Amino acid sequence: TADSSSSDSTEIYNFGYQGQGSWRKGPPLPGILRDTGLDSFCAVRVNSTHVFISGGYARGYRAVDTLACSNLQSEDPDQIDIRSVDLEDILPIDNCNEDELDGSVRNSSQFGGYVLNKAWMYDGNDWKELSDMSQKRDRPACSLVQDQDGGVKILVAGGCEEWCDKSPGTNTVEMYDLANDSWSRRADLPFPVNSAKMELLDGSPTLIGGFNNDTYTQNGILLQYHTGTDEWIPHPKAQMRLPRSEEHTSEPSHITISYAVFCLKKTKKNKQKTKKNTKTQQKP
Repeated sequence: TADSSSSDSTEIYNFGYQGQGSWRKGPPLPGILRDTGLDSFCAVRVNSTHVFISGGYARGYRAVDTLACSNLQSEDPDQIDIRSVDLEDILPIDNCNEDELDGSVRNSSQFGGYVLNKAWMYDGNDWKELSDMSQKRDRPACSLVQDQDGGVKILVAGGCEEWCDKSPGTNTVEMYDLANDSWSRRADLPFPVNSAKMELLDGSPTLIGGFNNDTYTQNGILLQYHTGTDEWIPHPKAQMRLPRSEEHTSEPSHITISYAVFCLKKTKKNKQKTKKNTKTQQKP
């Protein structure tokens, strides 16, 4: 929250039957996020060990030199654009001894935050940074997709190039190729949308809900991506009874998600226990 520092920890949940699972400590978030946390990103479970995340909104920094803890060379530190600063060369102001800080930095306001074009893959042991997306995306949607060549790829759609509370959504779409760590553009959405979710429905990536920035209404259309024709087509039969989108607020939120949770598949022992209990329940 606004009164506490971000955590760099992650936790992994080992699934167990009837809530008998357990938690264990996971690897810290990618280095670039350990002092900022991350929210409004999209995530896809690739397999039993790998999890993909991309985009999102990171808490702002007060720009401070990592070696001397002195302010960046600027006549007015409050006017520094964090997006023009190499994130590897700065630290949050909390990481420096306040007595070492220049007064102009100590009294400067905290940067509001920044939207990322970054992507990472958790491989079961650690986080690996992937190639950057072609644009920054706050509140994007993403899903697995099987391309025409038979390869499994990841589709990332919509979102906002800046903070969605102050910036309109985008209709652009891009696809990540796991085999060669590269991105390629795909057909645009029919309208700009943010705060949607995307899941496989009838074998096709399907955009569900979200906020339509053309009509300024919540989206109830189920948009499906067709790889053969590279186009988005509304589902022929289904649509949402109640259009929905992620909670949208007019004022900045001080809550930062700075952890990640992954659920692992059942063990063989748990599967056997499930079958045993099922047979017991079937007895008269």
